[in-house]
Amino acid sequence: MHSRRPIINHRGNGRGNGCSGRGEEEGYEKEKATKSNSTASTSKSQDQPKQQRAAILADTLDYAAVSMYNQDVRGAVMTPASLLTALEDPKDESVFYHLWVAARQAVEEGCRRGGMELRAILRDAMERLVVEAGWALRERSGGRLIAFVDPRRYDDAGAMARSARRLVRLFRLRGVSQSDVFISIPATEDGVAAARELAEQGIRTNLTLVAGLMHAAVCAEAGATTVTIAVGPLLDAHERRRGTAYPDLALHPGIEIIQAIQAYFELHNLNARLVGRDFRKFRELQALPGFDAICLTETQLAVPRWQATARGGSAKARHAARAPAADMRARQAQRPSEFLEHVSGAGFMEWMSASAREILAEAMFPALEHMEIKMNIIERTMQREVAWQLTLRRTVSLRELEVGLEQGRTEPQPTPPPANRESGPENEKTTKKDTGSTRTPLGDQDNVQDPNEYF
Repeated sequence: MHSRRPIINHRGNGRGNGCSGRGEEEGYEKEKATKSNSTASTSKSQDQPKQQRAAILADTLDYAAVSMYNQDVRGAVMTPASLLTALEDPKDESVFYHLWVAARQAVEEGCRRGGMELRAILRDAMERLVVEAGWALRERSGGRLIAFVDPRRYDDAGAMARSARRLVRLFRLRGVSQSDVFISIPATEDGVAAARELAEQGIRTNLTLVAGLMHAAVCAEAGATTVTIAVGPLLDAHERRRGTAYPDLALHPGIEIIQAIQAYFELHNLNARLVGRDFRKFRELQALPGFDAICLTETQLAVPRWQATARGGSAKARHAARAPAADMRARQAQRPSEFLEHVSGAGFMEWMSASAREILAEAMFPALEHMEIKMNIIERTMQREVAWQLTLRRTVSLRELEVGLEQGRTEPQPTPPPANRESGPENEKTTKKDTGSTRTPLGDQDNVQDPNEYF
């Protein structure tokens, strides 16, 4: 793993990465980007209030579990952790099948272009894996899908923005409307810059690993469609910093900060929706009823009280659960329009207080390092598959394979579990069966859903 790189990036060092620094965002549809009123750019109209009950998102790539609970969820989210877990599941090779398809497509695309560098083919294959696995997940969950760019690029705004555009294009080729896919990006300074650029192009983004009130406000001002708080890691950061476990959550400073973020978004009626994930315990979910959406794992989905509590109750009940100090903190915070200049300047983190920067780093760095470890494992698996596909390219084209499957023929295709590929393709004997995954026609891009319908 590489040495730790700073999250703070000075925009004066020439690392613009192609991200625009233009004025304020007016929403997530391209035609809205020309409006100049900064308050309107982050606020919903009064006749479009936030929904009263939170949506539940399936936080798993366990297709069987998602199919079982598809009547209970309003969408799904995929992460490097859930992708790796699915790839390593010895009982279900569905996601490994998608890895095989992604590698095959990337190799054939590289050859069609007259030869691409192996690194470019591997990058293409990794993005196609996100799309193939994400498409299958959305087919089972319905609703919106939160996919992700490679989080290892968290300090390269241009690379993340380009990857997001490629992902959206591939999803559209899979028949998924652009409005139904949110692209998850780490909420570093470069991540926020990438989200601003993508919002101007009508691409919906989810800024994740948000760790404070000012941090969340900047993400909303940047035009993020959703802002995700990883509750467990944020609470861990506060507990490590203070050396206290806080058995009484009402006294937990992390809970107060999250409640302040919720109050701030309600106070300013912001467009961005708040998503909560990574709850360590059930009582943490009980203490935070103000999210617009809650990500639940397959284990949590199986427990009725998790679902019932995640959906939440009335607005009155949410306000009753909030600490008075959280409301006061939200009222004292600056308005969203005052953050934009700092995002496009030296970097919003330099403008934050020292304690807020420390908490952000404590919550974000470990999460990014864990993501890097998981992405490295996934990439090594994909690299072996790409190398194998390159050796077999002359045996049968992907189109020939599809025709053969349509005609009921069975072509032997080597796709053993990842561990079996260590010895190289010349020693492989196992084959991979078709799991019934089929292509869908190009979606009707004119049938774009209401941008205010998030989940």
